[in-house]
Amino acid sequence: MENDMDQDTDINTFANSDTETETELNSLSEISDNLASKLLRAVHKMLGYYNSIDDLNEKKRIIYVINSIGDGAANQSNFEELFKEDAAESSKQKNEAQKTKNLDSNSSKFRKRPKVDKFEDKLRSAYMQFQKDLDEIEIIGSESVRNSLKNLDITPDRLTKVTVPKADGNCGFRAVAIAIYNNEEEWPKVKDKMLKKYLEYRDTFYKTRIDSSHESFSRPPMAEILKDKNSPLPTKHWFDTMDCPQIVADTFKYAVALYNENHVKEGNNTLFLPFKSQPIQREPIILYLQNSHFVLVERKPSTARMRWPTINLYHKNIVSQNHFADFSLVYD
Repeated sequence: MENDMDQDTDINTFANSDTETETELNSLSEISDNLASKLLRAVHKMLGYYNSIDDLNEKKRIIYVINSIGDGAANQSNFEELFKEDAAESSKQKNEAQKTKNLDSNSSKFRKRPKVDKFEDKLRSAYMQFQKDLDEIEIIGSESVRNSLKNLDITPDRLTKVTVPKADGNCGFRAVAIAIYNNEEEWPKVKDKMLKKYLEYRDTFYKTRIDSSHESFSRPPMAEILKDKNSPLPTKHWFDTMDCPQIVADTFKYAVALYNENHVKEGNNTLFLPFKSQPIQREPIILYLQNSHFVLVERKPSTARMRWPTINLYHKNIVSQNHFADFSLVYD
C-alpha cells in the first residue's frame, strides 16, 4: 500500500474517483391523526428511509431511535425485549392470518392484524438483519471485539473484516502496520517512518501543536514515544488519539479515520488527512479504539455515500496558511 503521489493532482478528479449516490425517503401512507398513529407514522418514515439507504450511519441510528420509542431508553436490551414472542402465540397468529385470507372481508369473526403488528414485523426483520450482518463480519484475532462493533459509527452491513492486533501497548502501531504492510510485526518500521516524518515537520506544521499539547497533558515528547521499541510498551508511550493519527496520515499519505467506542464521553471521532499530499486512495485507514485497544476495520467496496467523521480541526488552518490544495473538501 505504500506509495507516493503528486501533490498537484486535481481535487475534482480525486473526488470523482468514487461515485456517490443520494437516496430519497419513501412516501408515507395515510394514517389517522391520533397519538399512536403519529408514532406509527414516524416509525413508518424511518423504515422507508432504512430500506432506501446503503451504508449511511443513520441506518444504525434508526435502530436505536426505534428502540427509544419503545419504552424511552435507547439501549440494545430494550430493543430486544420489544420483539420477544412466545412461540405458541406466534404460531396462533399465523394460523389466524391464514384463516382470514379465506373469509369474506365483511366477516366479523376474524379480523386482520392491526397496522402496529405489521410495523413490528418489519422492525423485527430489520433488527434480525442487523444481527446477521454483525455475525458475518470476519474477525481476525479476539472475538470479544464483535459485540462492541454495535457502537461503531459504521453499520455492520458495510463491514467486511476487523483485525485485532496483539495487546502489548503497541496495538495502534500494529494496526497501522497491518494496513500498510499487511503484517503487524512491521510495527517497528512504522515507528521509524513516523519518527522521520515527525522530525521533518516538527518545526513547521507540527510546531506549537504536538509537543506543546503533550506538555499540557503531561505526556512525553513525541520523539521519545516513537523511539521506544519495547514490548510490552509503557502506557505513557501508547499510540494516542490526537497526534499519532496525523503523523500516520502525513507519513504514509493515507487518510486516517479514528473511531472511539466511547466517543460521546471521551471525544469525537476524527478524520485525519495528509497536510501536503493527496491521499493515495479515498478510503481511509479505519482505526477503532475499543476498550483502550486499537483494531483495524475494513469496509466492503461501495460507491454509496459515506459520512466520515469530522476532519481534524487543525487541517484547514495548515493548508490555508501554506497554500496547499485542500483535499479535505472531498470528505466534507
